[in-house]
Amino acid sequence: MRTRLIALSTFVVCLAFSAALTQPERQGQPGTQRQFGQQPEGRGGGEFLAHLRGAVNPTEEQWHKLVARHDAYREAQRDAMRELMPPREPGERLAPEGADREALIQRMQAAMKPINQSFLNDCRALLDAEQRELFDAYVTEADLGMRMGGLGAPGRAAVGQGQRPARVGSPAPDFELRNLAGESVPLASLRGKPTVVEFASYTCPRFREKVADFAKVREQFGDRVNWVIVYTREAHPSDAKALAANTRAGIALAQHATPEDRAKAAATAKDKLALGSVVLVDDLDNKTATAWSGFPNRAFVLDAQGIVTSRQVWSDPKETEQALKVLLGLAPPEAQPAPRGVPPGSNRF
Repeated sequence: MRTRLIALSTFVVCLAFSAALTQPERQGQPGTQRQFGQQPEGRGGGEFLAHLRGAVNPTEEQWHKLVARHDAYREAQRDAMRELMPPREPGERLAPEGADREALIQRMQAAMKPINQSFLNDCRALLDAEQRELFDAYVTEADLGMRMGGLGAPGRAAVGQGQRPARVGSPAPDFELRNLAGESVPLASLRGKPTVVEFASYTCPRFREKVADFAKVREQFGDRVNWVIVYTREAHPSDAKALAANTRAGIALAQHATPEDRAKAAATAKDKLALGSVVLVDDLDNKTATAWSGFPNRAFVLDAQGIVTSRQVWSDPKETEQALKVLLGLAPPEAQPAPRGVPPGSNRF
């Protein structure tokens, strides 16, 4: 009986995942067209595409081609899973006798591997040289495993495994970190006004390139908003695979070996980038970034009570500005932005 229950659970999960892939894309229906920055709805794919879009910053033409390739990828996934499912009568929902969940997942992963590689190779081929460098730095098959429902590839260990990451509508995970002066700053001390929390490191090019735009937003709202940068592990340390963008910028920081190393790197970033936000230093075990699922450059907007109102796969000055306007009564609630790259009304993060 226990075996049958496990098998049944496995089959239902896989069937649900397969069904999600077979649902028609809204923008693929007659008379509709996907807008730039939008991506398919339904389970799987949305967060991966947002991650990809933030990493390589595609042109509109590139984005349409990437999403079209993604649609074909989902079709290939569906066909592969159909072949893996045992024959059954119409309407039958029982799994076959002796089905083993882990064995089924392993067979799925083996079937998906060439499909994943083909999809990633095709995406990479659509990019220019600089974008390919960022693609190689930020996008892997493991991302497909985590972001496509966990069945696409043996993913890297999930950030914050065992913990619920910061999600829109939920209280932000608590923290108490030290600033560059060594003073302890608990998250609770920031309540009473909206707060922007951005996770970053000096070796993350995407973080550096948005500093100026975030500074403009910060100046716009002044002291009505708390601005916090949580400095965590280096995205591209010099003692790992070097990133050409960092080499060109003369940036070379090894991964932090001690809390003092991390504090020194945070101070360097604040000085070199003229950061106006309060910089807090994450523990060496990246406890806060892990709890918030903040790697490598996510940003969050909290209301005055510490509730998450915006969770950005990549920090986005425009989305941050609009979310703050809503919180401060400068824009109506319906103006609250959907996450970058996701159709309005489909906040799936």
